[in-house]
Amino acid sequence: MNDALLLRAAIERFTPFPDVEWAFFHEHLHAQEFKKEEYLCTEGEVEHYIYFIRSGLARAYFLKEGREYTLDFFFAHDFATAFTSFLEQRPAAIYLQALENTLTWKIHHDDLHKLYHSSAAAERIGRVIAEQQFMRRSRKELAWLSLTARERYLRLLASHQDMVSRISVKHLSSYLGIHPESLSRIRRQVTR
Repeated sequence: MNDALLLRAAIERFTPFPDVEWAFFHEHLHAQEFKKEEYLCTEGEVEHYIYFIRSGLARAYFLKEGREYTLDFFFAHDFATAFTSFLEQRPAAIYLQALENTLTWKIHHDDLHKLYHSSAAAERIGRVIAEQQFMRRSRKELAWLSLTARERYLRLLASHQDMVSRISVKHLSSYLGIHPESLSRIRRQVTR
């Protein structure tokens, strides 16, 4: 299955996407490759694109007093963007960075909104994707408040075991809200 069809299949998990709307959407998709450590979006820039990760790995993070705080990881078949910036078309408060060579499909904010205005199916898909992002954030918030760092690590490992090994200890510990030494200790305990 080619990458565009993978994207269509990912979208159609939510609702059917009629051929006419898909043709418009596909026509406005652009492939973009990001090299390891290259930025999809930087703090202060307005995010104009939403990305579908075809392959690779990216993260969202922010800086505070020179320290990085990882908010999320985006794996193959995830939708990624600086969501608040993309939705409001205001400067981003976060960075989106490829952690390895990453292939994406991207669509511009304006093209996506043209599609929303002309297609009930596209509007429904956009709503469902937004709901999915909201639920993803809500689950993370609940995990932060109710689980230990070890439990959060085990949950991430259960859902993305193959990807976790590709994330540096620095970025993973930042995501879990712990020091790298603590993550190394947790990993040793888990592998026993």
